[in-house]
Amino acid sequence: MRWGAWLLGVLVCGVIVARATIVTDITAFLPGPATREQAMLAEQLRDGVAARVILVGVEAASADQAAAAAQRSQQIAATLRADPRFAFVANGDPAMFLAERERLFDARYLLSAQVSPQRFSVEGLRAAAADLEALLRSSAAPLVKPTAARDLLANC
Repeated sequence: MRWGAWLLGVLVCGVIVARATIVTDITAFLPGPATREQAMLAEQLRDGVAARVILVGVEAASADQAAAAAQRSQQIAATLRADPRFAFVANGDPAMFLAERERLFDARYLLSAQVSPQRFSVEGLRAAAADLEALLRSSAAPLVKPTAARDLLANC
């Protein structure tokens, strides 16, 4: 009788576990999206590029081992770059971002739904120049400054 009850209990637990939905993404902890932008962010966190980013840190136990840790970090990065399963390995090198930035910069107007033909009218260009000037005076200036001249020329 005891074995039968125990076996029935194990069977019920097995059915519960088999039918349970297990979610392992961060979006399970977010509240439901209230706006379209929030829904897009949740979707990107669940299925987009952000869901496939892997950050790896190599630390040295002491200052004496820092050079060895840096060398090991470079070895890991080289190994990962050679693996076709990894699309991008930066390892903190800003030069690695140049090709990605150029690709995005060249397609920036194709990627934005906010860019319309009116943006390239006289008024649109004036508004774009005014927006760029405001950005250059803001705290975002260090991010905007490297591409500001090229972006302004691309609008003309």
